[in-house]
Amino acid sequence: MLVGVPSTSTDTPKGERPKSPPPKSLYGRAIRQLNSQRFTYYATASLSNTLLLSQVVLGAALTALGASESSHILITVFGALNTIIAGVVAYLKSRGQPMRARMYRDDLERVVDEIENSETMWLGISRGIHGYDEIDTDEHQVTVRSEVARLTRLFDRAVRNNSLNNPDMYMAGAGFDGNNTALRSRPQRSCSSWRWCWRACRSRGAISG
Repeated sequence: MLVGVPSTSTDTPKGERPKSPPPKSLYGRAIRQLNSQRFTYYATASLSNTLLLSQVVLGAALTALGASESSHILITVFGALNTIIAGVVAYLKSRGQPMRARMYRDDLERVVDEIENSETMWLGISRGIHGYDEIDTDEHQVTVRSEVARLTRLFDRAVRNNSLNNPDMYMAGAGFDGNNTALRSRPQRSCSSWRWCWRACRSRGAISG
C-alpha cells in the first residue's frame, strides 16, 4: 500500500512478527503521532487528577493544623505546597491539557482506522473477494491516487486542527473572515474623481471662490 500499511497476517510467515510501517509513510507518521498523543494524554490526565486530589488533602490538612494551633513552619510548608500544586494545575489547564491531547488522539485514531479500512478494501479488490469485486475501479471512480489523497487530507486536517487549538497560535487566523478571505480595505476615490465633483459643485454655486 502506498500509505505504508505493512503486510497483513496472512502474508506473514508463521512465527515471524509483521514488519513495522516505514517511518516516513503516511501510516507510519499517523501511528507515531497517535502513540505520542496517547502517552501525552495518559500522563497529563494522571498528573492533573493526582494534583487535584493532593490539593484536597493538603487543604484539609491545613484546616486541621490551623485549628490545632500547630507549628507555623509546618503550616507554611503545607501552604506553599498547595500554592505550587494550584499553579501547576492552572498551567495544565491553560495549555488545554489533557483534553487537547485527548481530542488529537481521537482524530488520529479515526485517521488510522480509515487507513486500515482502505488497506482492507484494496486487498479485497486485488484478490477478488466477494463484495469488494463490485467496487468500480475501471471507470476511475475509485483509484489508488484519489484514496491516498483523501487519507492525506484527513491526516493534514487532524494535524491542522491540533495546531489551531494550541493556545499560542490564537493569532493564526488574524486578518481573515469566516470564508477564509482577506479583509479588504475601503475603496478610495481617485484624485480625478474628487476634482470632477469639486468643479461640478462650483459650477452650480455650491462652493464659493
